[in-house]
Amino acid sequence: MPHICVDTPIPSFDGIMAAFRPLLTFPPALPNFQLPHFEIPKFPGIPDIQWPPLPAIPKLPDFTLALLGLPSPLLGSLRMPNLEFVTIAIQLQSFQFQTTLMAMIKPMLSFLGLDIGSFLPKLPGLPNFDLVDLVSGNVKALVAAIKQAILDKVHLPFIPIPIFGTLKIPDLEITHTLMALVSGYLQTVTTAVIGLIKKVTDKLKIAAMPALPSFPSFDSVVNMVKNAVRNAIAGIQLPNLSLEIPKFPGWPNIDWPSLPAIPGMPTLPSINLPAILASITFPGFPPLPAIPDPLVPNMNFPDVNIAMGIKLIMHNLTLGLLKPIMDFIENTLKKFISFTFPKICIDL
Repeated sequence: MPHICVDTPIPSFDGIMAAFRPLLTFPPALPNFQLPHFEIPKFPGIPDIQWPPLPAIPKLPDFTLALLGLPSPLLGSLRMPNLEFVTIAIQLQSFQFQTTLMAMIKPMLSFLGLDIGSFLPKLPGLPNFDLVDLVSGNVKALVAAIKQAILDKVHLPFIPIPIFGTLKIPDLEITHTLMALVSGYLQTVTTAVIGLIKKVTDKLKIAAMPALPSFPSFDSVVNMVKNAVRNAIAGIQLPNLSLEIPKFPGWPNIDWPSLPAIPGMPTLPSINLPAILASITFPGFPPLPAIPDPLVPNMNFPDVNIAMGIKLIMHNLTLGLLKPIMDFIENTLKKFISFTFPKICIDL
C-alpha cells in the first residue's frame, strides 16, 4: 500500500504529483498475446480461444477518502484509476491547506480570546458548514447538502456552469463540485486570516504584516482560462483532408492504406493544456508550477482536464498568499504565540 506524505505545510501541486506519478499506470501493459493459429473447421467444431485476463482495478481505501473530505466511492459508479489518483492528489493539496489554515487560526483566536465559530466564514451557499466541518471529514453530510442545494437551484459560487463544458457526467460532477466549492472557500478563509493577523499585530503593538495582493475573482480566472484555450485552438492549423474523387466510370486502383491523395493518415493536433495554464499569470502571485502533460494519463477528456486545471490555478493563488503569511508567522508571530503545523500523510 503506497504511503504518501506532503513535504511542507504549504505544498505545491508539482511536489505532490511527484509522489503520485508512479501510480498513474492504468491500464498496465498486457502480456504478449497472439491468437492461436488454427484453421477454421467446418461446422460445428470451433476451438476455444483463451483470452488474457483483464487487469484488476485497485480499490481506494474508504478511510483515506474520508480523511481528505472526499466521497466513497470517489466517482460514483465510474472507475477511472488515473483520474481518481489525480483527483486525490489535488484534494491532498487542498486538505493540507485546510489543516494549515486551521493551525494558523486556532492559536491566534486563543491569543485574542475569540470564538472560532463566530470567526470562520461559512461555505457559500451552504451556511451550515465551515472549515471545522471540512477538516473533520464530515463528507457525507456535505455531499448531501450540495446535492440538495443543486436540486433547490441554490447558487454555488466557484463552480463554472456547466462544470465540464460539453460533457455531462453526474457522478464526476458531484465530486468536482465539492472540490471547486472548497477551493474557492479556502481563499475566503485565507483573506480572513490576513485580517486576523492584523488584530494580533495591533494587540502586540508590532509592525504589521506587509500588504498582500487581493485574490482575483473566480469569474476572471475562468475567463482567462477560456480565452487562453480559445486562442490556442484558433492557432491550430488542421491538416488538409481533401480527396479528389475520380469521375465515373474510371476508378483507379488505390493502394491502401497509403491513399495517394492523402499523404499518410494525418494526426489531428491537440492543445498543450499545461503550457496554456502556465501562460496565465496574475500580478503579485507566483506562476503555476509545471504540471504533467497529459494531466491524466490515458484519458482524453479536454473539458475535464480544463476544469481540473482551473482548480490548480485556484490552489496556486491560495498558495501564493499562504507562503508570505507563513513566513510572517514563522519569523515574527512565533516569538509571541506557539504554532504547530502538521503535515498530512495518506495510504492508497
